[in-house]
Amino acid sequence: MDDEDVVEVVKRFPILDALTDRPRTAAQLADRLSFSRSTVHRSTNRLADLGLLRKREDAFELTSFGRVATRSVAECRRDLDTASQLAPFLEAVETEVSFPVGPLSDAPASARGH
Repeated sequence: MDDEDVVEVVKRFPILDALTDRPRTAAQLADRLSFSRSTVHRSTNRLADLGLLRKREDAFELTSFGRVATRSVAECRRDLDTASQLAPFLEAVETEVSFPVGPLSDAPASARGH
């Protein structure tokens, strides 16, 4: 998977996320996400080309790779959101700070947006 593919996966994450709990038809995806049918069609085709989802009968479902990729993107988004909330602290520290931000995502200060 090259950089362009990674950008495609992140860009089309809402489609992947909508399929985490169960398969959905194109119409269900369009309604759930407030996307046009053409956007859903383009997105599902591209994600299928990347091996992240497949169509069974009239519904789309995540592949095993798609489940792992969806979980990875969700974690990355959570970590970026947490890092963004920690930005004032990180800027105040005069030395480089390196630690995993994931465990802080549920911390009270982070959850309040401070």
